[in-house]
Amino acid sequence: VNENIAVLNAIFRAIYPPDTTIQINIISDSNIEYILRSWALDGSSADVKNSEMFQFLANSRYNHLVKGKWDSVVKDQPFLLRNMHLVISVFQPYPSGYDATNIEQHQAEIERINRTRSSLISTLASARIPAKTMTPSHLINILNAFINPDLAEQPVLEYNENEFICNQIVSSETAILPSQSGCTIVHKDQKYSLIPFNVRTFPLNWKGVRSGELIGSFKSDILRLGCPFIL
Repeated sequence: VNENIAVLNAIFRAIYPPDTTIQINIISDSNIEYILRSWALDGSSADVKNSEMFQFLANSRYNHLVKGKWDSVVKDQPFLLRNMHLVISVFQPYPSGYDATNIEQHQAEIERINRTRSSLISTLASARIPAKTMTPSHLINILNAFINPDLAEQPVLEYNENEFICNQIVSSETAILPSQSGCTIVHKDQKYSLIPFNVRTFPLNWKGVRSGELIGSFKSDILRLGCPFIL
């Protein structure tokens, strides 16, 4: 673990242009069906011996675990299933004189940004963290789970490069009702609370081995977030 932390520290020790901002988010969304389906049905091929029995067992475990989308899969404590994403965004200022009409004059700057992205992916791979560039299609499907929460499986959205992203993720069946303490999302007559949290104080020192507690704890119910979240 300590070796991985040392590798990840290289992200912050790298040389970036002035005014560069690095933002790290942990996103926990409710799109779990396709993951569970792939896992549960693995090995239940009709070609294997006793395939009907394996198919029955696979369907049973899928039907049980998929309930963990919104309800705890165990009694007496919150234990929900989530699709976790670690998102690292690097924001760099536009080069001086850049605009959409002279992009060809700044190819060197664009290539440098692409090298920075490749370097980040390589650093994460060194820490045994698989990484890839987030595509617009991936982004809108993650946001769809938050903007249009649903007890049923979410449809897979196809990205349209000629349409604003906001128009691609806001459903006509969704209403957002803001209030002083948060928002209420109404989707298909189901109501969901959208509650913002803030950090009162940060610890002066943080042990890297405890980073897993940011997404929940096996020992503390308080640290188990029973809903999708963005940190």
